[in-house]
Amino acid sequence: MRLELVRDIMSHEEKTYIEVPFVVPENVERLSVSMKVEDLPGENPDEFAAVESDNAELGQPEQEMPAEQKESSGQPAAAAGAPKPTNGFGIRLPSLKTTIVDLGIRDSATMRGWSGGARSFFEIGPEEATPGYIPGALLPGEWKIVLGAYRVPAAGCRVTVEVQLEEGQARWLKGELHAHTNHSDGQYSLPEAIKLAEQAGLDFLALTDHNTVSQNIARHRLETDLTLIPAMELTTLSGHCNLYGLEAPADDFRAREPEDAIGLMRTAKERGAYISLNHPHCSNCGWKWGFDVPHDWVEVWNGPWREDNRKTLDWWQEQLAAGRRLTAIGGSDFHRPHPYIRHGAPCNWIYATGRSVNAILRAVDRGRVTLSHSPEGPRLTLSIGQWGMGDLIPAGEAEGLWLDVQASGGLLPGDVLRVYSANGLEEERVLDMGEAAAGCEAGIGCGTGGGTSGNKSSGGTLLELLPRERLFYRAELWRYAEEADGLSLAALTNPIYISPTGGIAF
Repeated sequence: MRLELVRDIMSHEEKTYIEVPFVVPENVERLSVSMKVEDLPGENPDEFAAVESDNAELGQPEQEMPAEQKESSGQPAAAAGAPKPTNGFGIRLPSLKTTIVDLGIRDSATMRGWSGGARSFFEIGPEEATPGYIPGALLPGEWKIVLGAYRVPAAGCRVTVEVQLEEGQARWLKGELHAHTNHSDGQYSLPEAIKLAEQAGLDFLALTDHNTVSQNIARHRLETDLTLIPAMELTTLSGHCNLYGLEAPADDFRAREPEDAIGLMRTAKERGAYISLNHPHCSNCGWKWGFDVPHDWVEVWNGPWREDNRKTLDWWQEQLAAGRRLTAIGGSDFHRPHPYIRHGAPCNWIYATGRSVNAILRAVDRGRVTLSHSPEGPRLTLSIGQWGMGDLIPAGEAEGLWLDVQASGGLLPGDVLRVYSANGLEEERVLDMGEAAAGCEAGIGCGTGGGTSGNKSSGGTLLELLPRERLFYRAELWRYAEEADGLSLAALTNPIYISPTGGIAF
């Protein structure tokens, strides 16, 4: 979206600040601003009011190098009456007859940046911005271009500001939501961990070191195309949970009693963190504080598939059947080299409207997540008409539509597809050679939340069901693994939820 804002500044407005409002809509991922200044025609276009200094910014005194400093630096003294070409620091100053308009911007709450007369262009994104400007969420609402009318000709000037608003585009991102570095008990440094994640082809990496936030501060010094999600694994003697989205979600980590843990988690929630209960049924460090604690998600798949994960998967199914809407995530819990543990195993595939931390975490919170045992797949998605994973279908709207289970990426003959509802297992199918090949060649439908429009989807569909009245549907893919000497989970979707008709669902 492109906006053109025009403001004529008259000479009597010199030495004032002028705000030019515009509206930022929902789902803007990046903002860029460019400014052009032109003198208005008049009888004496070169006539300017008297000015007090040559410095090109409103309210800033001229920074002239002292004479003794000039002598010690070897800089020659200017001839008497000669114009000063610089301000003494090698920066060329504008002529006294140059129109100067300073530039900055304000969002609905605070100033987001100011570059004075030094720039006529800047950008602001969720993670990066032009120097002098603050990156972060581009919240919808009224924003204002801030102009500083430093030097204005007698006839006035015209300022044309072009604002480009780049809307977030829905896309699949794959990444890691649970990993450690040497900021706690991991072996690799943060740059080394980032390199490993990049080599795995990931798009994002959560920095979940134990009981510390130093990794979140250090991430600002690193250059990477990965989205680095600030986080902390709150690690207590009775359970672990990840706190996502903030550099400092908690002020302490020590919890001896349940109320201590609840207090720490409540503080993190109040600050805006998302909370996931980690490996809650782990035989070594499971969650023993009880489940009546503040949390948003549950880590159902921690590292290689094992019995502890199966217990959490069963618990999650019970929560869903009881009517909860609870997002399932996975994490490698990577610490050091291991034959079966690596970044992105399991892999979180997230359907997000942007690559920012906020966009990714919002998508997870909405249930736009499907899990695979590696970044290479396989992947499953669900759709019912226009609705996809994480969506709540209004009562009666699913009638006459198909539940489509779609797949892509590395399916094998003998893979076992299972579809669950609140009633338990609804459908099971062992894939034959043709079905596996079709799934490998097809892509995933990417409508709302990964759904596809229309009653039935085409390529990549493994299973079509006419949904009966259920609270939700979700899917799993199981595969024979030699290491497990049996079936092991290869892919898992989050549910599509369905509002019951008449308040009753089975």
